[in-house]
Amino acid sequence: MRVDSISTVEANKQSFTLGICSVAHFVNDGLDMVLPVILPLLVSRYNLTFFEAGMILTCYSATSVFSQPLIGYISDLTGYKKIYLASGLTLMGLSLFSIQFATSLILIFPLTFLAGLGFSIYHPISMSMINTAYVERRGFGLGFHGLGGSLGRGVYPAILGVLLATYGLSGSLLLTLATGLLAGVLALNLPRWGGAGVSKRSIVTSMNLIILVGVIFLFRTLFYSGIVSFTPTFLVRELKMDLASAGISTSLILIFGVVSQPIGGYFSDKFGRRNVLALSCLFMGLFLILFLATPYPISLVALSISGFWMFLGFPLPYAVIGDHVQEESLSTSLDLISGFSGVGSMIGPILVGRLGDQFGLGNGMLAASSFALASAALSILLPRPSRR
Repeated sequence: MRVDSISTVEANKQSFTLGICSVAHFVNDGLDMVLPVILPLLVSRYNLTFFEAGMILTCYSATSVFSQPLIGYISDLTGYKKIYLASGLTLMGLSLFSIQFATSLILIFPLTFLAGLGFSIYHPISMSMINTAYVERRGFGLGFHGLGGSLGRGVYPAILGVLLATYGLSGSLLLTLATGLLAGVLALNLPRWGGAGVSKRSIVTSMNLIILVGVIFLFRTLFYSGIVSFTPTFLVRELKMDLASAGISTSLILIFGVVSQPIGGYFSDKFGRRNVLALSCLFMGLFLILFLATPYPISLVALSISGFWMFLGFPLPYAVIGDHVQEESLSTSLDLISGFSGVGSMIGPILVGRLGDQFGLGNGMLAASSFALASAALSILLPRPSRR
């Protein structure tokens, strides 16, 4: 009876953690879509080139390169994971809200830098909590958690697009402030998982795997950030959509992640992380090429399918690390691979923006597909899960 009672309490703790993290993930990843959606407005307001627009997004992403490994190490060392999560969500919402008060491009950069700092905190810490809570069903836990993020990425662009068209920049950015603060308060209610302390030996012995997963994540994110950051601008500039239509179309593209991440997590539990991750990388690149090669509106179907495969593989690098690294060093290890991802987020918008200025935005997006195919090839090198 006592064993059953303990099992029930543990299951409730798992579900409560997954529920709160999924809601917080909805807000965190929804806020991550704010800059791409308002970018066409910023381009018009400040008369920006695609390269300058890419610099705004790169400034946002650059924070994670140095901050994520440090934050992960500190969170493992102190154990105050929910405090960091709440702080990051609040900082992100407040910084994005403040962009409306910037009077020049130069003033936008520090605000996007702070917003990026807030965003960089969330994923590695929340993923370590889910990894620890769902040891036997890691793919399921991370996939369901990813569902919340995909909903946020799908819903926020549609809402922001309508708010921008109706109330302008100031009215639409109230959404970022309100939801960031509410999600921060919610994160403070998370239960504690694991203790404090870092196993440096575990990190050292797993370094080859961390580097391989990190490079795969870098290429995936370079592709993702380059494509998603400029999708609304491409729809407005090349397909002549208005802001509301571009926002809704972007939401339709990203909403497929609602179903794809749980599917990816489930099948990775059944058939192996590397197989599912490799297929995800391959098909997200191929369908992006098809999007650029087909006429509108058929092209949006191909772009939506590319989005499905993008998000299907998103939680899998985290699951691979969870399969092989000890719990005491999990946040630090996840932050290390997220640092690689941060490099991809930093390079992607600049690369696509520069190529877009020189050869056309469509060709810049086409060039990014090569990184999706490269990540597919590297995924085959991943090991099978170890028994820990």
